[in-house]
Amino acid sequence: MNPNDGHLISEELLEQIRAHFPERAKLYEVLPPKLETAAQKKLAGSMEAHVSLTSGGKLSGWAAKRRKARKQAKKSRKRNRRA
Repeated sequence: MNPNDGHLISEELLEQIRAHFPERAKLYEVLPPKLETAAQKKLAGSMEAHVSLTSGGKLSGWAAKRRKARKQAKKSRKRNRRA
């Protein structure tokens, strides 16, 4: 799943993207095992789906945590450069 825009893709499609577009594949992160059932339910047999980033669901909550962690890491790196 791409936590920045909520694009959820199957593992098979991710492997194809990694083979043909390695730079684009870096945008996607593998979901933790506890969210696999929610992801399979959202995909419902298709190769890709879109997850709302503002809903209160498990997948959107995970994506929000990933975005927040990335933002905090960026702030930390910026602070450490000044020192």
